[in-house]
Amino acid sequence: MNYGKKVNGVYEKIETWCFASKKSGIIVTKWFYEFNKAIEEGYKPYRDRIMQNTNLDVYIREKQLIDYFTVFYCLQNIMQHQQSPPMYLLNANDSMFKLHDECEQNSKCIMIRLKTKKVKLPYIKLSRGQRKTRINIDSYFKD
Repeated sequence: MNYGKKVNGVYEKIETWCFASKKSGIIVTKWFYEFNKAIEEGYKPYRDRIMQNTNLDVYIREKQLIDYFTVFYCLQNIMQHQQSPPMYLLNANDSMFKLHDECEQNSKCIMIRLKTKKVKLPYIKLSRGQRKTRINIDSYFKD
């Protein structure tokens, strides 16, 4: 999972990589129930309702992506208002976002580092920006 700094005792941002958990894990079950509530209620009404008592500041700036960020809203709502099971939080800048951090979010730099195999990571997060470069990184996945 990724985490940012704590703001008022709440992690600023936690990615939803928690889904790399054991089958029927408590957090996954709670998230699934919460996400279904959001679907039934509608993404925007759900977000607007939980914002009254849930710190979502880091996600709100992405207003045009409410449907995408609903998975995060649900997780934050659970973590801030329900008893969450213990979780191991890993800094994504040491794993999934290592290249993003080292390249200062420069998509071309990230893709060239992968293409030239300057780094070998167990996990990689590629965003739209990296995919848009159209730099072929197939060689990265070959031994």
